[in-house]
Amino acid sequence: MSVTTVAISILLILFFAIIGAHRRFHIKTLAERQQMRDDSKALVKKQQLEQLPKVVQKWLLASHIDLQKPISSVQLRQKLKLKLRPKQKQWYTAKATQFVTTNPPAFSWVLQMKMFGILPLQGRDLFRMANGDMHIRLAGLLPMLHAKANDKLNQASLQRYLAEMVWYPTAATSPNIHWESVDDYSAKASMKHLGVEGSGVFTFDKNGRFVAFRANRFKDIHADAKALEWKIVAKSYRQFESIEVPNLLDVSWELESGSWNWLELELTELQYNEGKGGF
Repeated sequence: MSVTTVAISILLILFFAIIGAHRRFHIKTLAERQQMRDDSKALVKKQQLEQLPKVVQKWLLASHIDLQKPISSVQLRQKLKLKLRPKQKQWYTAKATQFVTTNPPAFSWVLQMKMFGILPLQGRDLFRMANGDMHIRLAGLLPMLHAKANDKLNQASLQRYLAEMVWYPTAATSPNIHWESVDDYSAKASMKHLGVEGSGVFTFDKNGRFVAFRANRFKDIHADAKALEWKIVAKSYRQFESIEVPNLLDVSWELESGSWNWLELELTELQYNEGKGGF
């Protein structure tokens, strides 16, 4: 057998291994999202609009939501520009899909990108039953990260759900979210779910549009990790199914070395209460 034949054989084996790994990843993701659908139920008990801080009421009204039709699930498609390290100069580009349920609160976020424009990378961030779980694999085969549920990851995942509530605003009336006025333009939301607690401050403009979210959140989950300021800033807005939400956002961490803007996100597609279909 020639060297060329051996090389081709190895490449074919690797190719089919990658294809198989991608298929297993896809099947697992579909199964997780179907389980979220099976868990999901309509929110029966909710807070009345007048029970919320004035600035939160103004935001909900500015979003054009119908509180008589609570959002139970959301599907999203996103375009991303991200940096994996604070000193990284070039942006990676990626795409992601996300599925969210509001009762119980849960999300499944799946990332697809290419490292150096060649190597496929898959990521999956899951929050379900108040547990966070994150996988990142190179070419579907080589594990780069597997962060399993612990107190820090669970809280960070819950805070992500809380921040992204700007995409499913009726969740603000959920009885497991407590609101407190901070000033005329800000309100603090505190959430508790199955023993996991987290909070953050939402800021709005004079018209009630969402401007920013800030929280002390864990970037890392090792034993000595400390919570850092995590910030999301809205850059523009768009209507999906008559509901106005932020569609361009910047996400940053405040590190000792300074602010690290690590993610620029564009929301390209959004569907509410999709039933049994899915992205």
